[in-house]
Order: sequence, then C-alpha cells, then structure tokens
Amino acid sequence: MRVQRVRLGLTVLGVVLAATATGAAGPIGSVALTSPQWGRRLVRVPQLPLAVSALTGAVVVVVADLVARTLMPPLEIPVGALTSLVGGPYLLWLLGRSGHHR
Repeated sequence: MRVQRVRLGLTVLGVVLAATATGAAGPIGSVALTSPQWGRRLVRVPQLPLAVSALTGAVVVVVADLVARTLMPPLEIPVGALTSLVGGPYLLWLLGRSGHHR
C-alpha cells in the first residue's frame, strides 16, 4: 500500500467533506472554539475530551439552528451569526478569566 497516496487521498476527502458541510451550514467557527471548553467543563477533566467536545459541538449547532429558524418567523437568522453571538462573549470571558490566574 502506498501510504503517501492514501494520506493525500484522505486529506483531499476531508477537505471536500468540510467544504461541503461549511457550504451547507454556513461558517460556524466559534463552535469549534467553544465546544471543547464546554465539554471540558461538563465532564470536569483537565484534558480535552474529544468525544464530549464533538457531541457538545453537535448539540450547540442543532440548538442554534432550531433557535435561528423559530426565533423570528418567517425570517431565518444565519446559524453562524447566532453561534457567534453566544460563543464570542464566552470566549472573551474565558480569555479574561485565564489572565487572572497567572
């Protein structure tokens, strides 16, 4: 088996899948930054729990999508805008809080 070709193929497949998901759902980058922190606080462990972070991110996106569709009908708010409104202040709070512990 040619490892370099398989690695390249899997990388291309990952990029295509990520691009397809981003094209369908819109940019939701703040979820990638906040869900590991929320997951860590849910299970109360010092390291980042990968499975809990993924599940937390999925729940955040589904809830944000539900709220975005039902908040002001017939208008639909972009999911990325809604997750940024919640995730941005949370990340700023985390940054401010981590500065006090040093």
